[in-house]
Amino acid sequence: MSDGRLQRADLLHDHHRYEEALALLDEVLSDDPDNDEAHYQRAWNLLEIPGRKKEALTSINAAIALAPEFAYYTAVKAIILTKLDRDTEALAVAQAATTQDPDLSVAWLAKASAYMGLNQWAKGEEAARTALELDPDDTSAENLLSLFLRLQGKLDSSQDSIGQRLAKDAEDPFTHANAGWVALQRGDYKKAEEHCMESLRIDPELEYGRAGLLESYKARSLFYRLYLKWVFFIQKYSEKSQWIIIIAIYVAFRFLRGFLSSVHPVLGAAVGLLFIFFVFGSWIANGLGHFIILKDRKARMALKPAEKRDALAVGGVMSVGLLLVIAGVTIAPLGLAMGGAALMLSAIPASRVFLNDSVPGRIIFGGAAAVAYGCAIGAIVTGSSSYLNIAVIVCFLSTWLGLVPSLNKGSD
Repeated sequence: MSDGRLQRADLLHDHHRYEEALALLDEVLSDDPDNDEAHYQRAWNLLEIPGRKKEALTSINAAIALAPEFAYYTAVKAIILTKLDRDTEALAVAQAATTQDPDLSVAWLAKASAYMGLNQWAKGEEAARTALELDPDDTSAENLLSLFLRLQGKLDSSQDSIGQRLAKDAEDPFTHANAGWVALQRGDYKKAEEHCMESLRIDPELEYGRAGLLESYKARSLFYRLYLKWVFFIQKYSEKSQWIIIIAIYVAFRFLRGFLSSVHPVLGAAVGLLFIFFVFGSWIANGLGHFIILKDRKARMALKPAEKRDALAVGGVMSVGLLLVIAGVTIAPLGLAMGGAALMLSAIPASRVFLNDSVPGRIIFGGAAAVAYGCAIGAIVTGSSSYLNIAVIVCFLSTWLGLVPSLNKGSD
C-alpha cells in the first residue's frame, strides 16, 4: 500500500503539486514512521515550498538516520544546505557523500553547487565535470558547468557547452538563461534579452532567467554597461586577488585626490565621493539599474513592487542628490551641494531596505537612511559640513553592518 502512495507522491512532485504530495507522504509516515524513502520525498517536496526549507533539512536528517549508508540521502542533504545558504556545511556533507560513494554523480553535483555558493569557480568546474563523467545526461551538471565556465571568463567554452545542451533539449529554460548571461557578458545585450525571454516563455517562474532579462534591460544605460563590465572582470579573480586590485585602485585614487585637492578643494572632495561609490557600487548598482528600468514603460513590467520601491529609494534619491550637488557647486550656496552629497550617500543603506529578507536589517538600514536624509536637510539649512561628515560615518557603519549575514539577506 505504501509503495503505491510513494509512487503517486513522486508523480505529484513532478507536476509541482507539492502540498498534495506532502499530504500523501504524511499518510505513509503515520502508518510507517521508519520509511526512509517517505522522509526523503518529504524533504524534496518541502524544498520547493517557500518558507519550508528548514523543515526539508529535518526530513532528510530523518531519512539519513534510518539509512546512514545510503550516500544519495547525504548528497541531497548537501543540496538542501546550499539552498539554505549554508555552503561551508554543504561542502563538508557533499565531501562525505563522495567518500561514501565516489561514483554517485549527484554527490559531485552537490559538491559543485556548494562551490558555487562559496564562489570557488575552478573547483566547481572540476566537480561538475566529474558529475558529467559519471552521468553524461545530467542536465543540472551541464548547466552548472556552463555557469562555472562563464564566471571564469571562459566564454567560448561556455558557449560551446550551452550549444551542446540546446542541441539535446532546445526547451531547457535554464540553458537559455545561461546563454543569455553569456551574451550579456560578451556585450550582446539584444541576444541576451532574446535568450532570457525564451527562458521565461518556457518557465515563467525561473528567477535566473528574469534576473538576466533585467540585466539586459539595465544594460541599455551606458553607466550600467560599464558597471557590468567591471563586475564580469572582477568576478574572474579569487577573493585575495580582488582585494589586491581594489587596494591598487585605492592607492591611485588617493594620489589623484591629493593632486586635485591642490587645484581646488571641491575637485578633491568630488574624487573622494566618487571613490566611495566605486567601492560600494555593489550596494547601489541594483537600485540604479531598477531606476533605469523604471523609466522604460515596457521594461518596468518585469519589476516586482519591491524592486520599484528600491528604484525610487536608490536611483531616484541619487538623481535628486546629484542635481543638488551640481547646483551647489555652480549657482547655489555650497551647503546645497553638501546636502545633495548626504542625500546620495543615503542610497547606500536604503539599498538594503526593500529587497532585504531580514526584518531587523530592514529596520536598521531604514533608520540609517533616515539619519542621512536628516543630515541632508541639516546641511542645506545650515551650510555646515558636520552634517555631511555624519552621513559619511552612517554610510560606512551601514556597510560594516551589511557584512552581518543575519542583517543582510537576499539584497543582491
